Amino acid sequence: MRKMKEILKIRSGVLLLCAVAAVAFALPTRARADEITLSGSTTGTFSASGTNTLLGMTFTGLSGSTGFYATTSGGVAALNLGSFSLSNTSGSYTGSFALNIAFTSPVMNSITDTATIFGSVTTPYTGGVWIFNFSPETINFGNNQSFELAVNSISVSPGSVGAPLTAFAYYTGPTGGNGGTVPEAPTAALAGLGIAGLFLLKKRLLLA
Repeated sequence: MRKMKEILKIRSGVLLLCAVAAVAFALPTRARADEITLSGSTTGTFSASGTNTLLGMTFTGLSGSTGFYATTSGGVAALNLGSFSLSNTSGSYTGSFALNIAFTSPVMNSITDTATIFGSVTTPYTGGVWIFNFSPETINFGNNQSFELAVNSISVSPGSVGAPLTAFAYYTGPTGGNGGTVPEAPTAALAGLGIAGLFLLKKRLLLA
C-alpha cells in the first residue's frame, strides 16, 4: 500500500513537470538562431536636377570608412544612410529623390547588390523640404533569405546641416530552411525535467 502511494506521488509530479514543459513549448520563443550584418555605401539624386543638390538642398551619402554598418538584434537594425543640408530659406521643391544603396554585407550577386528607393520631394507650408513616402524595399540574397528595408521620411528645415536620413532593416531569417528561432534555455530545461521524470518513474516501477 505504501509503495503504491509513493508511485502515485511520483507519477503526479512527473505529469506536472510534463504539463509545465508543454506550456513552455507552446509559448513564443525570442532567441534567434541567426542575425545578419548590413554594411555598404549610399548616394542620392534629385530628379529635378539630376544631381545630389537641388536649390540649396544637398544630400551627402556614405562611402568607404564612413559607410553604414549595423547588425540586427532580434531581427531589427537601425541604419543611418546619409544626411541632408539646406542653405536656402525658401524655394519650390518638387519631384522625387532616388536613394541608391550599395551593399557590401550581406553578400549578394551583382544584380541585386544595389537597391534604389524613391521618395517624394515637396515644400511644406511651414517652409523647408519634406522627403517622404519611401516605398519599403525587399532585398533578397543567398539561401532563400531576404530582409525588408524601410526608409523613414525626413523634414529638413532651412539652415539645417547634417540632418540624418535613417531606416530600419527587418530580417526574419531563412525561409523554408533551418534558422529563425530556437527554444530558449528555460524551455529546454523544462523539457529536460519532464523527460528525466519519465525515466525516474519507469525505474521506480521496475524496482517496485
